[in-house]
Amino acid sequence: MCFWYATASVRAFLGLNLLFAEYFSERFLAFGTVEKISLEEKTKRASLIVIGTVRLTRSHWEEIDRGKRIFTFVQIDVEKYVKGAGQRLIEIKVPGGKVGKIIEEVPDTPHFVTGEKVVLFLKPTFFRIVGWHQGKYTIEDDRVVGLGIKVDEFINKIRIILNKESYFDTFMN
Repeated sequence: MCFWYATASVRAFLGLNLLFAEYFSERFLAFGTVEKISLEEKTKRASLIVIGTVRLTRSHWEEIDRGKRIFTFVQIDVEKYVKGAGQRLIEIKVPGGKVGKIIEEVPDTPHFVTGEKVVLFLKPTFFRIVGWHQGKYTIEDDRVVGLGIKVDEFINKIRIILNKESYFDTFMN
């Protein structure tokens, strides 16, 4: 379950004692963590896998069923589609962010920085990133941060998974 983090007075003032879990499609474990999923599972769940650069982030309040929440919209300049196809510029919506002096943090939500180069696993749902933070990889110096491998090696692993899926689909049809 995901909880909104702020002081009790801010939560009370805004009336936001609501769990985020009911709004998102990923499966949750207790205390704000998301079920760990493999690269194979992320690749399978994603309708799009892109390499791109964060062009812009902007946060604002948005009305939802039971009050207001902060959401951040992230524009990505897509350099390459590894899976699927689409436009050169895409926008994703991420729960949480900062508006004025109020910060809404949602555990397991990826954070984006303008100019950051990323690999994203995306799906066509409300929260588009597969596996929350697990579906975002940062690229620095042609390496995937946290994995310690070159981007080409990472993309080749994804392509191997995609080729297996394609072969299985062909074989079954």
